[in-house]
Amino acid sequence: MAYGSTVKLLFSVLHEIPFERPLWVPNTILTDNLLIFYVLTILLHILPAIMIDSILYVSGRRPMLFTLMRRLYVANRAVSYFALSDRKFGYLNRLNLLNSIPPNDLEDFSYDYTSSDIRQFCRISAIGCKKFLLNEDISRLDIAHANRKRMYLFVTILKTTIFIGILWTIYKYIYSL
Repeated sequence: MAYGSTVKLLFSVLHEIPFERPLWVPNTILTDNLLIFYVLTILLHILPAIMIDSILYVSGRRPMLFTLMRRLYVANRAVSYFALSDRKFGYLNRLNLLNSIPPNDLEDFSYDYTSSDIRQFCRISAIGCKKFLLNEDISRLDIAHANRKRMYLFVTILKTTIFIGILWTIYKYIYSL
């Protein structure tokens, strides 16, 4: 499964089973160009983080989002080669390993990869994250969906504001010459 299709699958599962207290909406733009990646990081991560941190600072709360986004950027740059590079693995070692399992242990140690439903695996994983890692009740999905819709509305308004601000700045710069 390619990286892009894996991301789409995970986003569709998160749309179906959202978390109750999202920090941001899940969104990924895949690019091989480092300059485009850097510009998009500034426009879609750094500027919104600065705006939200400014609002937090004015309201008397501790700003934290810019620091989090900076750490995420550094982590993304560190793993980008491994996450985005194509690697081909041969099946010979896996087949030899599966064939070396004794017949009486096949039921315990063998796994049929061909009949796996990856979407179902991702759904079960998302439910497990909600229950055991985030201590969220799975029966409160309606509240989680409402929070997700509010967060999408907030992010859409914020991105539109940033886009209009950038266009206005470019307009002012061009016509001030």
